[in-house]
Amino acid sequence: MSSITTQLWKLVFLVGFFCASAVHAQTPSAVITGSSDKPQEGFTPGWGFGTKFEGSTSGDGTVTDLATGVGYNFTRHFGVDLGVPYYFIGTPSSIKKKNPGAVSGDGIGNVGMDLKWNYPNQILNYAPTVHFGVPTGDEKKGLSVGRATWNIVNHVDHTFGDLSPFVNAGVGNSVLDTRFFQRPFMTFGYNFQSEAGVEYDPGNFSFTASAYDVAPLGESGCD
Repeated sequence: MSSITTQLWKLVFLVGFFCASAVHAQTPSAVITGSSDKPQEGFTPGWGFGTKFEGSTSGDGTVTDLATGVGYNFTRHFGVDLGVPYYFIGTPSSIKKKNPGAVSGDGIGNVGMDLKWNYPNQILNYAPTVHFGVPTGDEKKGLSVGRATWNIVNHVDHTFGDLSPFVNAGVGNSVLDTRFFQRPFMTFGYNFQSEAGVEYDPGNFSFTASAYDVAPLGESGCD
């Protein structure tokens, strides 16, 4: 996000198959996946470990990452995850046009920790998450803004057979990536993020469509 004088709104229609949570620039916990992966009765208490490789591409560049995480669920409703990614970032097309030989740096991103809750209910499932990022990534490579980041995200959904309409809303001092889009850069500045959509999951595959929006808060601006 660059300097914003009044208001910047971005609305993106996103459709994806076989997608897990996007993780670039926010340092994920690899054991955390989408809300639909959480059992209806809540978390399974105990330790968990996971590794995942994912990415996305756009005019801003290609981003892939290998994330490794470990977590512990204290109860069916509360758990903690800790993770660190290694990023592989391609050069944006706008830079390649000016400098065909330019390359973007790879490296370890910010170590991240998630405090997660899960409250299944017959009427509405509620799953809030608090994310903290430690600036361990290389700031010169764009893998960190050199400051600690935080985000609070609230997820609400309800299942009608194979369909699960959902709403995500949160605030933070960095922009969390969506499940389908990863940014090849870090951002810093207070903002409000929202997403609404529906997931179709018959069991062997999943299909999700959603609208995503980011709005700045105050005059903090972003790096």
